[in-house]
Amino acid sequence: TVAICLSRSIVQTADIRIDGPWTAIGTAAGIGNGPFIGTYDGQGHSITFNTGNAVKGIFLRTSGATIKNLQIDAIGGSSLDTSSGWLIKGSSPNTTVDNVSSSGDISLESGGIIGGGDLTGTTIRNSSSSGSIDAQGGGIVGAVASKVTVIGSHSSGSIGAMGAGGIVGSEASRVTVIGSYSTGTIYNSSGGIVGAFAGLSTVTNSFSTGVVVNSAGGGILGSNAGPSTVTDSFATGAGCGGGLIGVASSSVTVERSYSMGSTGCAGQGGLFGGYATNPIVTDSFAYGNIDQGGGGILGRTTSGQSGVVSNSYSTGNQLFNLAGGIYGQMPVDNLFSNGTESVIITNTYSTGTIGFSGGGIGGFEARGTMSNSYSTGSIGGGTAGESKRRRRQPRS
Repeated sequence: TVAICLSRSIVQTADIRIDGPWTAIGTAAGIGNGPFIGTYDGQGHSITFNTGNAVKGIFLRTSGATIKNLQIDAIGGSSLDTSSGWLIKGSSPNTTVDNVSSSGDISLESGGIIGGGDLTGTTIRNSSSSGSIDAQGGGIVGAVASKVTVIGSHSSGSIGAMGAGGIVGSEASRVTVIGSYSTGTIYNSSGGIVGAFAGLSTVTNSFSTGVVVNSAGGGILGSNAGPSTVTDSFATGAGCGGGLIGVASSSVTVERSYSMGSTGCAGQGGLFGGYATNPIVTDSFAYGNIDQGGGGILGRTTSGQSGVVSNSYSTGNQLFNLAGGIYGQMPVDNLFSNGTESVIITNTYSTGTIGFSGGGIGGFEARGTMSNSYSTGSIGGGTAGESKRRRRQPRS
């Protein structure tokens, strides 16, 4: 059987249907026969689970393996176990996956291809999933994944709440996503490419088209993202969260990227959701309209916020009260703070119409400095981005 051929080169010559219980191939290193370390070529054939219960994947663990050219389907009530993947359950280093797709739904913390965990040196290419993604899961890789690279892959299922990701699930660390995309609706704190609480990760040449539902998610990264970089990427889905980055991000850099969709929840921004800390935006833009208190690039600010926006612009209208052409208002509970904000705006502009008590660059009570920046849109009545106590913030 395959289970005892852990180091062999295996070629699948016909479609396979698995009826009844299934034991995934391989074990963790040092346990039983160990992980699968060989090569598996599906040659374009399928493996269909018809088990009627939860499975942990075709492989339990791999190490240094190559798996390619395979379609995985699920029928008859078959489902994916928690923290698992349809191909590999997880924690499988130095593995190459190429041209593998799955159609089954993706359960809690699971992945459409690999379940997550330590994936040091693992690369997934040209792969896809079409199943809906449950909380914290990922379309290709599940939750708590680390040190994995995903290239040229995509998902089309809806991206569930609680920090799921269209490509990689929540709490990803040191992951790299290149040339990949998702098309599913993005719920709650989730991200179109990488889920919530991502850290030290990189997204390049990737995009999402799904609408962001609720007010915390983002078109590329979910909420509470840590230090990460998004480059040459975009999102087109109108919605409620940040155009690219979810709320409460910290030290996220966005370069040569853009968003197209309007933001329909108060305090959000065309590129970043509200309350971002130390965002850096260069050579980027946003087209969509912005809701109350938001900003064309950055969302609602907060006391102590810093950040940099350079060589960027927004064209959407900020028709609701208190919004800003580039960055949003300071909330009422911070109006009498010490004003330690240091948002720096350089070579940046907005062209949209600004609502009552808004500003062409900064929203109501927003503070910061600007140079070589301007707005051309008409501004409603009241104070156009001007503080009641100080006049240090941008004005148009």
